[in-house]
Amino acid sequence: MDLLRSEPPETIAEVYSKIERVNVMVEKHPETGVKGLETDLMEMAQKFKCVQCGHCCINLSDAYQTSVPDFDVSRWQYEKRYDILEWVDSFAGLNDVWISPKTHDSVDRCPWLRKLPGKDKYTCRIHETKPIHCRDFPKSKRHALDSGCRGFHT
Repeated sequence: MDLLRSEPPETIAEVYSKIERVNVMVEKHPETGVKGLETDLMEMAQKFKCVQCGHCCINLSDAYQTSVPDFDVSRWQYEKRYDILEWVDSFAGLNDVWISPKTHDSVDRCPWLRKLPGKDKYTCRIHETKPIHCRDFPKSKRHALDSGCRGFHT
């Protein structure tokens, strides 16, 4: 962290841009005048278009996709979505998701993902109430590209 603080923000912005594959600018805070990094998330959102490739749901190997906050669980309880809740293992303040109710093991792919018949596209069977991390996918362009998502190639 000390090394990062010693570098000019322009250098850090350049490195971050290359690592995360997003446009990062150095901007001054309007009130304090302190320089900081700004990512152009609107640009990212405009360039991203879900093509229903399913890659975000096919490989659930990173922890980003295997736990949910309490409000997702509370929402499913309120909605009486026991079909979803049976795939949640809540213990000691953690809500691990997509735990097989039969084997109690994590599954490799989302149980709610379905391939559309005769197409190379997928759909989510719980789209209307899916976890917040699914709604917010991808968290960065790099995250999308590393997971095989084709939403930036359109």
